[in-house]
Amino acid sequence: MGPYPAMVAGNDRVLGELWQFAAEDMPETLRVLDGIEGYRDQPGDLYRRVVVECSTEGAGAVSAFT
Repeated sequence: MGPYPAMVAGNDRVLGELWQFAAEDMPETLRVLDGIEGYRDQPGDLYRRVVVECSTEGAGAVSAFT
């Protein structure tokens, strides 16, 4: 994806970190990340926020924002 970190839909496995935040911290966490990424949920945004099912080694399957 050029100079941007990104994923696209597919069947490949992606190794990475899964971060967890307290539910009460999510609005502020997403607000800060949206500012960094320029995300406004508008056409032309460089990023999209998508929920995917992740398979983890310790916790099994969990839903996560990507």
